Amino acid sequence: MTGLRRALNHAVFALGVASLGAELGFKADWALILGLLGLASGVFLRIGSLEGRIARVEDSVSYIRSRLDNIDHRLSEAREDISSLCATRSSRPS
Repeated sequence: MTGLRRALNHAVFALGVASLGAELGFKADWALILGLLGLASGVFLRIGSLEGRIARVEDSVSYIRSRLDNIDHRLSEAREDISSLCATRSSRPS
């Protein structure tokens, strides 16, 4: 719902800029262009915000992957140790 609210806020801002342009005496085309520029600036701000979030998610995924690699390495070492202990035990005379 927050994304929809932000989009509506940007649309209202664009209409406000367009009406301000019309009040200042700009032709309707220029007022519309000003309104669209206002809307575009809101969209670019939103894209920038999303890019920041994506970067944080990528950092989190990278951290989780490094932790999983570390766990995998430790498990491999533990398997080798267990195999070595089993081999030592089985080679001992009874």
